[in-house]
Amino acid sequence: MFDVLFLYKIINGYIDSCDLVEMIHFHIPSRHTRQNSVFHEFSARSNYAYNSPIIRLHRSGNKIQSIADIFADSLLKIKKSIIAYLNRTP
Repeated sequence: MFDVLFLYKIINGYIDSCDLVEMIHFHIPSRHTRQNSVFHEFSARSNYAYNSPIIRLHRSGNKIQSIADIFADSLLKIKKSIIAYLNRTP
């Protein structure tokens, strides 16, 4: 949950850091595919790299896209959406 909120704050300008914004990579397909990921999916060769903060932010952003719009929704709405999703998951 905190990864998504941190990503939201970076994208929407609550955190003013050019270095962090440069690390966020959007997935822009060259043709229409079934893959609907918003952020680039990195491949990692180790667990250490897989759990690095930037790769984790991308992964969290892609997971949340089906329940909340990280670009248009408010921070409060995203929090409520995440909490509601976590409460209904067994």
